Amino acid sequence: MWFFGIWFGTFYVITGGYLIIKRGPFKKKIDLYTIHKIEKNHMISAGIALSIERYTLYYGESNTAIIAPKNIDQLVNEIEKETNNKIEFYG
Repeated sequence: MWFFGIWFGTFYVITGGYLIIKRGPFKKKIDLYTIHKIEKNHMISAGIALSIERYTLYYGESNTAIIAPKNIDQLVNEIEKETNNKIEFYG
């Protein structure tokens, strides 16, 4: 299980083949094998991420999630390590 920084109740956990995104009372569970791209998001109004460093995570056929981990490189590396798949990353 990997745990990625708490930021006002926001955290990211990789466990059991899933990325769990928890923001306060909200929780999203994403199958790691469906994640295919992560890119920097330059829109200040995008999502509820509390950091200025925001990223759009693309998964499944057409799903997205806005994320803002403290260490994006570590998160990408751990997803790739867990799945043995290369993710398109545009930071």
